[in-house]
Amino acid sequence: MSMNWYVIFMSLLIYLALTGYLTAWYIRVGKKGASIGRRIGSLVTSPSESDFIRIRRGHILSAVVGFGCDISGTLIMEIERIKGRIKFHPVPPALDWFHLITAQGALYLFLVVMILGFLKRKGAAISRYHYPVAKIFFLFWFSSSISGWFYRVH
Repeated sequence: MSMNWYVIFMSLLIYLALTGYLTAWYIRVGKKGASIGRRIGSLVTSPSESDFIRIRRGHILSAVVGFGCDISGTLIMEIERIKGRIKFHPVPPALDWFHLITAQGALYLFLVVMILGFLKRKGAAISRYHYPVAKIFFLFWFSSSISGWFYRVH
């Protein structure tokens, strides 16, 4: 049995996405999150910027990198599935629908979270839903990831 590099690379990207999402969350709520956010934010911020800006940019960078890894891993999987290089064992239709709904829901909820985060910066009242929607996004994303583990490759 040969090793399928597409599946390994896709899985690695999905786990990097989880790392990015958890890091963005930890920067906001963790005990040492500010110091981690400051270090990550300093990669894209000049030293003259305030700590607040560095921490915020660290939070944003972590979330966007996680999203980029998530989308890249999903694209690799779909392209290789369409080309016929990877095939999945059949799963029950209910699991297939659950995975589809949670994956699509996570995608759209992340976009909503990004928009609410941008509006938060602008001071809009609706931005108070940024954190609650982010929790729902993470629930959808994690549910989608768990249901995705049942798709065995052959």
